[in-house]
Amino acid sequence: MCLFLILTRKFQLIRLKYDVNTKIMNITRKIGDLQRYASNIADGKISMKEMTDVPSKLFGRQSIFQQYAHNRSLQMANMQMGMMAPMMAMQMQAMNPQYQAMYQQNMFMNLYKEARQEAAKEEQKLLNEQEKELVLEKEKLQALAQEYDVELKGLKEAEPRAYEIVKPTLA
Repeated sequence: MCLFLILTRKFQLIRLKYDVNTKIMNITRKIGDLQRYASNIADGKISMKEMTDVPSKLFGRQSIFQQYAHNRSLQMANMQMGMMAPMMAMQMQAMNPQYQAMYQQNMFMNLYKEARQEAAKEEQKLLNEQEKELVLEKEKLQALAQEYDVELKGLKEAEPRAYEIVKPTLA
């Protein structure tokens, strides 16, 4: 009976260890995907190459981020331009209307780019938090896998003794 219990527990531990290792691999892949996505959005804008390089599971998130970042940046730039309008009007009184339009457009684009970079920093903070959680989970799973290894080693050492007990004796 003891041999049966040892073998049953051994197979159970092998299965549990396989499941844990599978989870570790999935977490490692998720961490890599998050890091690739974070590097793609680091500058606040995403090129076509970066858009196609993002992992497929994060494509939806990237699309939502792009929409959010664009809308937020437009709002921020418009709001800041509105606050700066009186000062800019005073500065540009003597300017050619074409230069005024170019100056305003340039100022708006600078404000827009700054807001995009801020949105990218916010997204990176969220990604860093997710990565930290995944790393902690991975460390817990690795510790669990080590516990399984220790128990498996003990069972492998006990297995020959169990065979000795059930081995028929020849008289």
